[in-house]
Amino acid sequence: MNKSLIASGILVIMLAFGITDALLLEQDILADWRTPVPAEPTEQTANSSASSQANVPLEGVQKLAEPDVTQVLQVLGFEQTAVDEITLIEQIVPSELAETEKYVILKNGDRAGIIAWVDSSQVKMFFLALKEALHSTFSPQVQDLVDETQQRASKPTRNILTFKDPQISEERVVFVRIRQRLYEFRVADGMDQPLFELVETLTE
Repeated sequence: MNKSLIASGILVIMLAFGITDALLLEQDILADWRTPVPAEPTEQTANSSASSQANVPLEGVQKLAEPDVTQVLQVLGFEQTAVDEITLIEQIVPSELAETEKYVILKNGDRAGIIAWVDSSQVKMFFLALKEALHSTFSPQVQDLVDETQQRASKPTRNILTFKDPQISEERVVFVRIRQRLYEFRVADGMDQPLFELVETLTE
């Protein structure tokens, strides 16, 4: 394995995130600066507001909760164990912004791969930074590269990046961004079918 290539890849990823983080910070500062200070309500506006609120249900529209990964793993017949490997998600998402959860997953006692994920309102930016870094890092041996946004009827949009590159990982790598969650999967040889069933179940 070309360690210098991997090291340079990690550096590109961190640089990409640094740029992204700076842009986010700049946007937050501009948003705060542009936010007008609300005027003190007059008696007339207060009465009007109270009248309007009386006709609005107290319960807001709740967002669809992300699936419980460990429960889905159990239902699909996977076992999970601790993983010592450092995932690419961990290298791009600082722990102070989002905690990465990860497991080695087994199927019938054999290694099926790795699953890792983060939940954050900033996952779109993380995914874009990850894509840019990886596209700059791929070796000439990269195969089966798919980078697409999938618009599905009555289902949330999802972004998928998947590839096989022996200079990055001995296993197929799959990233999926859906709603406010970013997944990373490593797919062991011969485990494509059960792993992609897992991907589909988690990202319906």
